Amino acid sequence: LLTCTLFVPSVASAQESQGNERRGLFGGLGFGVGIGDCLGGECDFGGSGNARIGGTVSDRWRLAFATHGYVSNDYEFGAATFQGLYNPGGGDFFLLFGAGAGTASGWSTTGLALVGGLGIDISINKSGSLALTPFLNFIYTTDETSWDDKADFLQAGLGLTFN
Repeated sequence: LLTCTLFVPSVASAQESQGNERRGLFGGLGFGVGIGDCLGGECDFGGSGNARIGGTVSDRWRLAFATHGYVSNDYEFGAATFQGLYNPGGGDFFLLFGAGAGTASGWSTTGLALVGGLGIDISINKSGSLALTPFLNFIYTTDETSWDDKADFLQAGLGLTFN
């Protein structure tokens, strides 16, 4: 009885302290607003979203495949990228960077897409398996047939991350 009284609380507190550790597979969905084509000189406002699935490499590194989209009355943009998510302090804040393929309305081909961003996972349950994730991302792409055709958008929103 004495062993159980001493052992069970220490195991319970150890499990609670693991709530924000990153392990195994993860995924997420995010929705928000976007500002498109600002590098082209005419900013366009619309809706945006993203989806991500990946795996945890270490306490500070995650790798993922993600899609990003933006749509407005005049403009559509999409990108599929492989991403690295880095937690500089090992905490909930992360930096995001990646590369892949992207396309914009009016283009006949896809081109190189680059993404950079930041966010924070705010745990909403004790186990840390579910988090609200405010994010800010910048996506840039160019059409491979004409390097003069470029598209970009800035997305800000709120996501839900499953750990």
